[in-house]
Amino acid sequence: GRMVHVRGSETKAEHTYINVYAGAPAGKELIVEAEFMLGEKFSGKATLIQLIDRGNVDVSGNYMPGLLNVNASGGVYLTADTSSFVCVLSRNELTRISVAIHPSTNTMDVYINGLLVVKDAKFLTDSKYNAANFTLDELRSAQFTGGYGLGSMFVDNVAIYTASEPVCTVTAAPKNGAYAEGGYLRYYQNNRIIYGNMTVTGEFNGIVYDKKNVNFGDSLGHGGAMLGNSATVIVNGAVNSVSEVAGNVFTAPGAVKLDKGGFGGWKIKDGEKEIFVSPGQRYHMEGDIVCEAVTMDYEMLSGASVRTTAGSSGLRFMAKINRENYDTLISSGVTVEPHIIIVPTAYLENTYGYYTLEALKKSGYTEIIDIKSTEWYETGEKYYYYTASVANILPENYMLDYSGIAYLKVTYPNGYVYDVYADYSEEQNSRSVYRVAHAAYNDRTTLEGQAAYGNKVVYNGKDTFSPYSAERLSVIKGFADKVIMLEGSLGNVVTSGAFYDAPYTVSGKLNSSTMKTDITVTPVSGWDVKNACGVVINGKAIPKGDYVIGSTCTLSIDASGEDISELPILPETVNSWLMFDAGKNYSKFNGGKNTNSAYCHEGQSASVKYSYGSGSGVSLTPGLLQTIGKYSSTRVDGSWYWDMSDIVAMEFAVYSTMDGQTLQFNIYSENPSTDGIDYYGRKLKLNKGWNYFSLSASDFSSSRTPIGWN
Repeated sequence: GRMVHVRGSETKAEHTYINVYAGAPAGKELIVEAEFMLGEKFSGKATLIQLIDRGNVDVSGNYMPGLLNVNASGGVYLTADTSSFVCVLSRNELTRISVAIHPSTNTMDVYINGLLVVKDAKFLTDSKYNAANFTLDELRSAQFTGGYGLGSMFVDNVAIYTASEPVCTVTAAPKNGAYAEGGYLRYYQNNRIIYGNMTVTGEFNGIVYDKKNVNFGDSLGHGGAMLGNSATVIVNGAVNSVSEVAGNVFTAPGAVKLDKGGFGGWKIKDGEKEIFVSPGQRYHMEGDIVCEAVTMDYEMLSGASVRTTAGSSGLRFMAKINRENYDTLISSGVTVEPHIIIVPTAYLENTYGYYTLEALKKSGYTEIIDIKSTEWYETGEKYYYYTASVANILPENYMLDYSGIAYLKVTYPNGYVYDVYADYSEEQNSRSVYRVAHAAYNDRTTLEGQAAYGNKVVYNGKDTFSPYSAERLSVIKGFADKVIMLEGSLGNVVTSGAFYDAPYTVSGKLNSSTMKTDITVTPVSGWDVKNACGVVINGKAIPKGDYVIGSTCTLSIDASGEDISELPILPETVNSWLMFDAGKNYSKFNGGKNTNSAYCHEGQSASVKYSYGSGSGVSLTPGLLQTIGKYSSTRVDGSWYWDMSDIVAMEFAVYSTMDGQTLQFNIYSENPSTDGIDYYGRKLKLNKGWNYFSLSASDFSSSRTPIGWN
């Protein structure tokens, strides 16, 4: 009336079992039976039925023959014959196993739920034992094998009695061939379950097998083959998986990352039928299917445009989605929300290559423009286009690079939500007002009749043709005039733009002592150089500093004509601090003091050397308070606190031994009320040789919550 729950441990499994003391006399026909069920987490290996003779007369000692075992998959087999299974134990109901022992012939029969499955199997396999002398003193059951005793087993209704066959038997024709059992197909020979490869013909649960070769597993399994047709999943044009589907009910995989384009869902081809399904959606198969990830032709367009409404400023980014792809989703009951995120490009330096809304938020950014488009900007023959803008940009931010990142929020009928992001690259999808304005203003052709170039503009007495009207060009030029754009080389400098009439003139003169080109910018037409929000030389922006002297702007460009010194000449009234000078405190830095003159700047006799991987960086404090060493979160007296709120620029030179290296320049401003390191940071790219930098506060982006420049 009670069920025994046997639980095996991984290390002492062999010490877990049930013993029943029998005392059955020798030479008698016996029935040994019990009911078994696997526990939910059973994954062990155990002896189901083992007999013990404590004083066997043939050896004058213990004799313990095992009759039936079970493997981790629930397959039950004769201890002396592992070629097939006599049954498979369930995890949901008890299975009655009866063994009829015939000592006179040294044979035994095995019954499963009263049905004869094994007849005349050998009882005692060792020839030195006489079955007629075997006395059953104990029955041992559910003994886990050492190291395999994981999970549990239930045992009930254990019985030992004298008889030639079990009390309860059933008569039925022996099973031969394939049978459907739940979600599995099993192959029988005279009621025993066969494993290995078999040829199957017939219809099972509506699935037709025509001389199909089926693998029914091996001795570690349970003789079952998944009953169902096959599903081939294709991702990025290649086969991702092939499997048989239990019961022919296929569940579509979740969303996947595609090599090109965005993920839209799954397309199932079932015979002649094609159907679109959502991630996680169940589909009843009619035959073998191919399930392929649907690629959406979706992208963020390169570049940006400026708003050309007088009195307004802004940048507009645009994305496009294939009309057929979009319409297929909508007709399938899918909701698609087009979005564009607009953020300063500097934000993306801290998202570790992940250009998503989630990555930006995880990096601590809260000022994120995320615009959902409610209507198409344009409906083309093949694509839908939509846009998003950042408006009312202040002139001091005309040189700030903004990035546009397009994504679609896709909600499937089954509630599955997935954000599909278009590919992003800084080169294609990051722009500033000045860059776009100059490009738009210079977008001209001298050939009349060109498509999209229908507006005639006279330049230097010659006809040119622009996509923009004279009124819109005037607005665009207003943006362009806010930035001084120059192109130069050693001893020479000119204004930038083939058709751009700059409101200033420039002159360049070689400075023989510095071997740099000194540049003078002189305003014309009433334009005031003081209103310029920045300077760009050879495509590289110089952040705004106090480089305006009187009515002219004086700058320097190095000998290569490619790398800008970014060292504006400051008014003499500006105070400055020398962070490094020859021979001071270099030994405190683990990189050491460098005295090689090739790596010392402008006549200096020493510099700091840093080798990648040798430390976490160089820490600086100003003037006589400087401390050089690896950065530490432990503050060092008052020297770590420095009011930088009135600093105009931070200037330094770095010599790099190779191209393409990156320097991270951080100003730490710890906030005691928040976790993590708080700082202002700027990532700088280094070219081989000397690199010159002049940074102001506006050039830095915030990491976490720094408390301020003071």
